[in-house]
Amino acid sequence: MGGPGISFTSELLNWRLGVSASRLSRDSRGTSAIEFAMVAPMLAMMVMGVTDFARGLDRKYEIQQASYRALELVSTGSSQNDYTQLIKAEAVAASGEPAANVDVVNWCECDGVKQSSFTTACPEGQQSARFVTVTIFSDFAPMFRYGPLASAFGANANGTVRLTARSTVRAQ
Repeated sequence: MGGPGISFTSELLNWRLGVSASRLSRDSRGTSAIEFAMVAPMLAMMVMGVTDFARGLDRKYEIQQASYRALELVSTGSSQNDYTQLIKAEAVAASGEPAANVDVVNWCECDGVKQSSFTTACPEGQQSARFVTVTIFSDFAPMFRYGPLASAFGANANGTVRLTARSTVRAQ
């Protein structure tokens, strides 16, 4: 009875495993949960990326608006010595950035040739043009750390992204 019983049990076990495997291969319960578990990390990364991109774009628009606001002072006609400092102070106040992150450059062109000084008087018959440029830099820190992926999108070693807003206006 020992010999045939072992053989019978082995055959029965193999038959049951075959039936179970056959049923399991046709069973689709839980497939959606497994697929979602595979896709969820990618969806989370997309949501995180879109959130940080929107925040960065908002900050970029804020500093761009601050540079426009500072250039509105060009129409006030202040004296040259106070003029640059006044524009810079307005850009600092409007952007919330330190003065080191704000640059104001002005220059004069005579017939399209850049001159060394803003107050240069162009020779008779040449067209003069005076320009003022405000540049504001801002280091944007994303909410999420993206590791090596961040450097591929322009992040610095500390994880911040350098945003730049530059506006130019012709003053004369």
